[in-house]
Amino acid sequence: MKRNIAAVMTIGFVFIFSCVCLFGQYPIQRWYLEGKIADIQQLENKLIEDPSDVDALTELKEYAESSQMGGSYSALRTFGRIDAENFNEVRYLATFLQHEDHGTRRAAALAIKEQGQAAVDAIPELITALSDVEGADVRVFAAQTLRNLGPKAVKALPALESALQDPSNESFRSTFETAIEKIKHAERRCE
Repeated sequence: MKRNIAAVMTIGFVFIFSCVCLFGQYPIQRWYLEGKIADIQQLENKLIEDPSDVDALTELKEYAESSQMGGSYSALRTFGRIDAENFNEVRYLATFLQHEDHGTRRAAALAIKEQGQAAVDAIPELITALSDVEGADVRVFAAQTLRNLGPKAVKALPALESALQDPSNESFRSTFETAIEKIKHAERRCE
């Protein structure tokens, strides 16, 4: 009798757990996230059409600064693709390189990388990002961005060389070596 009760309780628990997983929280989160991403894409389109749209920029910043799932990441990536008037996207994005959330730091690092030569405004923060404790991807994006800046990133060489010696970067050694070589080569060409 006790075994039957235990078996029924186990089956009941498995059934309830399965229902929650299939029909409960996750579909709601997915629906919510898809809605936020669609909103962010609309804001991106508005800012591409009208780079001076202050309302769209303000709303996009609200998404970037929110801690809601996926909204911050998507908004930060959007900042990497727009060129709003009278707004320094790179300086704004650089503030997120010190964020407590690894995904936010990763999104900011990638968005800064997408800014091209304008990323020069974030060199100090990119140097700091080279020692991101939990984010190898953040360190790699920072190194790639510095590499792309060439001679403008000369002051990052000591940090890149230090990152190259860090055992946690062994898998990405070539990224740091390439960044160092390209910056040094570009520096010699400028002399």
